[in-house]
Amino acid sequence: LRLVVVGRLNGAKGIELLRQAAPQLSRHAELFLVGAGKAAEVLYGCSGVHVQLNYERDQLPAILARIRPHAALMPVTVSETYSYTLSELWSLAIPPIASRLGALAERIEDGVTGILCAPEASAWIGQGAALNQQRERLAAIREELLRRPPRTLAQMLEDYAPLLPQGRRAAGAP
Repeated sequence: LRLVVVGRLNGAKGIELLRQAAPQLSRHAELFLVGAGKAAEVLYGCSGVHVQLNYERDQLPAILARIRPHAALMPVTVSETYSYTLSELWSLAIPPIASRLGALAERIEDGVTGILCAPEASAWIGQGAALNQQRERLAAIREELLRRPPRTLAQMLEDYAPLLPQGRRAAGAP
């Protein structure tokens, strides 16, 4: 099982969770940290963990094509408001395994467009062990992502328009 983490890691982005989980998680999966930054140096020397500190955004599709991940980990430990990384993963049909927090929990349909996990090391280790034995779950999510076209800005605006206090407004209106 090949799992990738894309982007900078820090306290809020799950570096401590990964540090705790990696030794046992790497028994079930090979971990690739892509663009993790200096904080990922704490995982140097951990068996089955590959660290690439930086990358250029345009290189990401080629890097991921070379790794061929079965899924991507998003081990955040605080709520996020959106997540461009999630959108990027979906556009590349890479199933996300994400913390059940904030926008990740709101945007991901558990078991359909990704897998949600408690933001605790033991939960991530258990999920890795299970998915190593049940890769068909990830294959089904990947197929679903391939069937769904990326959402447009207009579609996202339609989601939020009913929530606005004044309802719909014309583009450019104050």
